[in-house]
Amino acid sequence: MTLVELVVVVLLIGIAAAVAAPAVRRAAELDDVGRIAAELDGLLVSARRSAVERAVAVELVVAPESGRYWITAPGATSFATVEGVLSRPGGVTLSGPPRTRFTFQPDGAAAGDSLWIEGAGARAWVAFDPLTGDGRVVRP
Repeated sequence: MTLVELVVVVLLIGIAAAVAAPAVRRAAELDDVGRIAAELDGLLVSARRSAVERAVAVELVVAPESGRYWITAPGATSFATVEGVLSRPGGVTLSGPPRTRFTFQPDGAAAGDSLWIEGAGARAWVAFDPLTGDGRVVRP
């Protein structure tokens, strides 16, 4: 191999890396939205399952500005409140009412506010199936 060939190969590798870097970074940002969406989806499923199993109305409350959440059963004395914080990597935001509420009834019906998850180039939101009451995070 000559020095010229080596320089050309290194130059081609550098160009390929420069072209691929933004795509890799964008994929990582999209993955951050997916992680929060999956976490929120799990909370919705858990709250609905608790409502059906315990035969009480269960409410999931999310504070978009801080990412904190509570799963409670208003009026039920034997229900332990579950609290936590959604993992929110930099650049990913939650938007909705200051206390976004999702309510699940003992028969499985559900209703709730609008909650959006947004990151660089990615978006997801909470939607409810009107027939089943199933709450899911939807990504286009």
